[in-house]
Amino acid sequence: MPGSARCARCGGLLAFASEAINVHPPRTTSWGKSFQGLWRFIFLGRRIWETIRTEIRWNRIGVSDAPRFDLPTVLRGMVPGWANIHTGHKLRGYLFLASYILIALPAIAMLGTQFGATLLGIAFGIHAVSIVTALVPVFATYRDRLIFTGICGLALAFIVYLPVGMALSLIATPLNVNQNMPPFTAGEVVWYHPTSSVRPGQYALYDSTGVDTAMRAAGGQHVRFIAVAGLRINRVIATEGQTLKWDQGQMLIDDNPTARSSVFPDNRAVHQSCTVPSGHVLIDPWNIVPGGIPGGRITVHGVAVPINLQLGDAIWQNLAVVPVQRLRGVVFWRSWPMSQAGFLN
Repeated sequence: MPGSARCARCGGLLAFASEAINVHPPRTTSWGKSFQGLWRFIFLGRRIWETIRTEIRWNRIGVSDAPRFDLPTVLRGMVPGWANIHTGHKLRGYLFLASYILIALPAIAMLGTQFGATLLGIAFGIHAVSIVTALVPVFATYRDRLIFTGICGLALAFIVYLPVGMALSLIATPLNVNQNMPPFTAGEVVWYHPTSSVRPGQYALYDSTGVDTAMRAAGGQHVRFIAVAGLRINRVIATEGQTLKWDQGQMLIDDNPTARSSVFPDNRAVHQSCTVPSGHVLIDPWNIVPGGIPGGRITVHGVAVPINLQLGDAIWQNLAVVPVQRLRGVVFWRSWPMSQAGFLN
């Protein structure tokens, strides 16, 4: 029997070996191949989802949804997402941090514009929600969530954002240019450092005085020169004690040749030397004078017209010689639009 059993088994194996094997299985049709790319995306999506589920299950091990008001958690709330990571919700914390950075960076670049303020508000909301979910993950009612979110938002604004904003404003402050003021245009955002100490060549932000006077143009027309008062940005030409004069059309500062400004001396009736008084600076007011530049215009019978006008020394002194008390700061950076962002020189 054992011998016959072995023969039976061998016969079975030999029978199997004698079977024909199809080495040309059915191939995928062209219609089926069109779904291969979609299948790869579905497979990749499933792998990503399984990774996230595994991460969530791993993060949930030993994580409690009980309120956390301990000092380490509260202090970490000053950084978006840090408190969530500390309490064990790592994935949630990293998402909060990444979202805050992606929104806060363009908000800072456009700070001073309406869209920039909107982005900053969204970033602030993300920060506040990250604190709420870290301190109290689960609420009994939606009303409790709203009240606690409001409390956290007020605390975050007055404890973190307000002091940080006040400290940064002592270093740099954004300014939205609301009208064309060459070399700046409406809609641009520039930053200035609040100071009354300026150097020649820097762009100064200052309060300009208004001018409204009747005069005679070079062609004999009776015109009215109007320069609107307000904030202006122009280059500083000289500071107190420096002497400005011209030599054959070349501007000299303390007898040293310097780059010719946009206005001096073309629109001056009298080219005389002058010394900047103590407590004043000399600013080139070229974007205030008439000639199609906003902020100054010439009118004939109430209609603005381009006329060749030469301003006398009295008007130039009123426009160009600025007391240091009217200086707001030094404009040093343009942040918007991004294509023109950079330091001003």
